[in-house]
Amino acid sequence: MAVSSLAEVTRYRWSSDDDADRFSVEDPATGKVITFVQGGGAAQMSAAVESAHQAFIRDWRWRDRTERAGLLLSCAAVLEAHADELADLLSLENGKPVADARENDVRFLIGVFRFFGSIVDKLPSGDFHDTGSIYSATVLEPFGVVGAIIPFNWPPIHTGGKIAPALTVGNTVVLKPSEAAPLTVIRIAELCNQVLPADVLHVVPGRGSVVGQALAANPHVRMMSFTGSTKAGSAVAQTAASHIAPALLELGGKTHLWCSPMRTSTVPFATHSKAASTTKVKPARPRRG
Repeated sequence: MAVSSLAEVTRYRWSSDDDADRFSVEDPATGKVITFVQGGGAAQMSAAVESAHQAFIRDWRWRDRTERAGLLLSCAAVLEAHADELADLLSLENGKPVADARENDVRFLIGVFRFFGSIVDKLPSGDFHDTGSIYSATVLEPFGVVGAIIPFNWPPIHTGGKIAPALTVGNTVVLKPSEAAPLTVIRIAELCNQVLPADVLHVVPGRGSVVGQALAANPHVRMMSFTGSTKAGSAVAQTAASHIAPALLELGGKTHLWCSPMRTSTVPFATHSKAASTTKVKPARPRRG
């Protein structure tokens, strides 16, 4: 995905023609607009879910485990080939240092596809018990379309953590990235879709109150996976419950971040009250030299 240095409008497969669905993505180091994303609306989300549903019932769920394993490992390979590109793009829209993006976020992304691609054929398929007079069987089957919503922090980590396990066991995925940092997620999907069968994986950028709720409300979405605020997660869970879809929620706010005026090179000294917290800030971003 080529992002222009000028603030142009970037369109995708599921972009609408409604100006209300357009939003800006800013460089947190400078405050400048990187691009305007023409997001989708409820109609585009519905179409994406329908495409994923058709791919599930007609193709992906019936693929042999060995074939799915090979495709996930191929995703890992293509992501690794574009690791520097993804790190640069993440740094641009998210603000974290390029080295951190490459060695942590992108490395995890590649690793999670490689891990699940390596265990597909080792996962259990169910339990069978025959006691003579009683026979019982538990068969493990994929849900169908899994809806995923992620926040701005650690986009590659959240994306890989939601996509790879779902695809491994035969689900298709429709993912909504954060409006603050959608570009890396969209590029990850573009790269994976060079390998995966058509319509197995979709990314629909847009406003959470519109496309996020449309995703959770769609009856073809048989499971929701959400990472974000407690308030938004509660809304997603309630909406998904209306059609009896389970929701896996990782909730919580952000702890405070204190930045000292003291600087070492271009990297500000910062301390977190929790090591796992990530806060979008506006320091100068070191570049690969």
